[in-house]
Amino acid sequence: MGKQIRNAELEKIPVVAVVGKREVETQTLSIRTRQQGDIGTMNTTELKESLDNAIALKANI
Repeated sequence: MGKQIRNAELEKIPVVAVVGKREVETQTLSIRTRQQGDIGTMNTTELKESLDNAIALKANI
């Protein structure tokens, strides 16, 4: 999985949701951004709200 995260960073993908064994068990997503790096885990509702706010403000997550 580390290689996939690195490839996403090299391709300059702004937001990456990582889903591993732990995330499946807790039904969350581990979120990484280009500017802030690893920002922790969120459930899908929290992620949607965060992305909606960032889009509305035209800001970075």
